[in-house]
Amino acid sequence: MTILSERIHHAWKEKEVYSAVFMDVAGAFNNVHHERLIDNMKKRRISDFIVAWTESFLSDRTTSLRFNGITSENIEMDAGVPQGSPLSPILYMYYNAELLDVPRICGERSVQSLGFIDDIAYGVQGQSDEENAQKLQRMLKKAEEWKNRHGAKFEMTKYILIHFTRNRHRKTDSPVTVANITIQPSREARYLGVIFDKNLRFKQHLQYAAKKGTKFAQAISRIAKATWGADFQHLRQLFTAVVAPRMDYAASIWHRPTRYGQQTPPPQLSKLVTAQRTAMKAILGCFRTTSTPALEIETGLAPAHLRLQSKILRSFTRMQTLPENHPTNACIERAIKSKSRTFITNLEYLAQTFPDYTKPLERIHPFIRAPWWTAPHSITISPNKKAAKKHHDETIQNPQTIRMYTDGSGIKDQIGAAVHCPVDDRRAEHKPYEII
Repeated sequence: MTILSERIHHAWKEKEVYSAVFMDVAGAFNNVHHERLIDNMKKRRISDFIVAWTESFLSDRTTSLRFNGITSENIEMDAGVPQGSPLSPILYMYYNAELLDVPRICGERSVQSLGFIDDIAYGVQGQSDEENAQKLQRMLKKAEEWKNRHGAKFEMTKYILIHFTRNRHRKTDSPVTVANITIQPSREARYLGVIFDKNLRFKQHLQYAAKKGTKFAQAISRIAKATWGADFQHLRQLFTAVVAPRMDYAASIWHRPTRYGQQTPPPQLSKLVTAQRTAMKAILGCFRTTSTPALEIETGLAPAHLRLQSKILRSFTRMQTLPENHPTNACIERAIKSKSRTFITNLEYLAQTFPDYTKPLERIHPFIRAPWWTAPHSITISPNKKAAKKHHDETIQNPQTIRMYTDGSGIKDQIGAAVHCPVDDRRAEHKPYEII
C-alpha cells in the first residue's frame, strides 16, 4: 500500500494521471489446480526435492461434510490447498506469480502490478485517462488468459477502476472493457483494508476507522459495569489489543503525524478521539462529563495523535532496515533525497518533519534456513557477574571454542563486544554501535 501511495504522488509531481484497476480472485485457495501449481514451481526453478514434497503433500487429500451430527463419506479433493495451513499462502503465491508478471511479459514498463494473495492491482501512469485505460485493458486481457489457463475465476462485481488526480480540469471518465464487461471509473476503492479515494484525502477511510473503533468501544462498555464485569486491567488490555489496532491499521498511509511539541491533535482525528474517549469512559466507569485529559491520565493511554505518531515512526524506521533489493527501499531513498514542495508523499513528509529518523541504519537481511537447521552456537545470559564467572569456570574449556562476551550495559547508549580465540590467544574488539 505504501508503494501504491508513493507512485500516485510521484505521478502527480510529473503532472500526470495515475490509473489503477483492482480485482479479486474468487475462491483462491479452493481453485488451485495441482498440476498447474507444480508446473509453476518448476518454472520458478524450485528444487526438485521441494517440488516432489509439495506434490506428495497435495496428493490423496480428502474431506468430509458434517450436518446435524451426520458426517458424509470422504470426498476426494483433486484441486485446492488446505484452508488454514501456513503453506497455503506460500503455495498460492507461486500459483498466481505469473499474474503479477503480466506487465513485464507485455513489455509495459509504465504499468505496475501489486498483489497480496488474491487481491491484485494494476497501476499505470500516463498523460491522460484514455491512454491509461488502453494499457490497463491490455493487461486485463492477459489476466483473462492466465485465468483460463489456471482454471481460476475473477469476481466480476469487484472490478474497480480509479483515475487518481487532484486536477479538477482533467478528464477521468474513461472506462475499461474486459470479457464483455465495462468497468466504469469509481471515486473510491477498498484495497487491503484501506479505502483509497480519488484525491487521496482518506476522509472515507477515517470515517470507516472511527466507526470500527466506536463499535468495539461500545462493546467494551457492555461488559464493564460498576458492580460486575471485567476489571480495569483486562478492559485496558482489550483496548490496546483490539480497539486501537483496528483504528490504527495502515496509519502510515492515511495519517501524517504532527511535529514534536504540538499538543493539539489534528482536526481530522476528531472522530478517532471520540471513539477512544468512549472506550476510556467504559474502562474507568466515570461520569460522562469527565475531561479527556483526565481520562488519559487515569487510564495511562496516550492521546490518539501521539499513539499514531509513535506507530508511524516505528514503521518508518522498520522500513529503512529492509534489504536493498526490497521494492520499498527505492521509495525510502527517493523520499529522503527529495526536496520537492509539491504533492509531498507520506514518506517525504516523514523524512522532512523527522530528520533524526533518516540516519543510516543496519540492514536486516533474511536468512533462509531448513526446518531441521540448528544453530552451531549457544547463548547464555547470566543474571549477574558472579553467575557469569561461575558459568565460565564450570564450562569445559574446548580449545576449538570461540567465546564472545558482552556486558550489555549500554553505557552512553552504546554496546561493545569482544571475541577471544584460545587456540592462538587472539583477541578482537568490535567497535561499539549505537542503540536505536
